[in-house]
Amino acid sequence: MNIDIRSGGGWERVPAPAPCPVEQRVWVEPVYRTVCDRVWVPASYRTVVDKVWVEPVTEKRTDRVWVPNRYETRNVTWYDAWGRPGTRRETVLVEPGHHETRTCDVVITPGYFKECPRQELVCDGHWENVERQELVAAGHWEVRRVAYAPVPRYEERSSVRFGLSIPIH
Repeated sequence: MNIDIRSGGGWERVPAPAPCPVEQRVWVEPVYRTVCDRVWVPASYRTVVDKVWVEPVTEKRTDRVWVPNRYETRNVTWYDAWGRPGTRRETVLVEPGHHETRTCDVVITPGYFKECPRQELVCDGHWENVERQELVAAGHWEVRRVAYAPVPRYEERSSVRFGLSIPIH
């Protein structure tokens, strides 16, 4: 016959409680997708201003004018009665008065620079792929159940153990 008495203490693992569901409010981000559209881009032009010289407008006019007598002063040599030369200044008629036809240009409009605007091609019309973001699902708040598994615990417990063993022969 054996009697065994043990007493002791120590850490004993306590079974973890069952996981309990917890509800949590979570923000769900919006979802987008990239969409590619083919778009016609029209040709673009710019206005260029050229300066062009415009010749003056003239007219030929013919007038009949009187030209008066024309005189010049010249040195004239003369001889006296004994044949000796002498010089004196005299006014001499070179050209008698007369009518003359004269033609001249009369400016009616003076010359000037004229601005001539014109369209100049900057870029031809063409097709272009344009990417854009399209909303698939809007962002929103959502309540989700989250199950948390509790961490195993250990507790200190005192224990006394009795054992009795009786041999049978």
